[in-house]
Amino acid sequence: MENLKVLVYELDGWKDLIEVRLECVKQIDGSDLWAIREKGCCLNKQGEWEIEPIPSSRTSAFYKRCRWKSPEAALKFWRVGHQSRFEHYRTRLTQRVPDVGQAT
Repeated sequence: MENLKVLVYELDGWKDLIEVRLECVKQIDGSDLWAIREKGCCLNKQGEWEIEPIPSSRTSAFYKRCRWKSPEAALKFWRVGHQSRFEHYRTRLTQRVPDVGQAT
């Protein structure tokens, strides 16, 4: 187990609603960069989700916007401000609206 490398982290308990993952992305030169992903989209450094293009269509601007040099840097970005953006979404999805005629 000591020679194994972690390539994917599930971020902060979202699996019950949406699965946000921090993933290691191998580069052509053999280096690793990190992406925050959710179902075909990735979070950019402006805090916006964008559709992730296929590898052959990714530009240097895309890599600059949507990749982090370390998992720690990506996780810090997520926790500092962008995790909270999902709390409202999560709350809305988990609140139950009473059925018509049911007492509140």
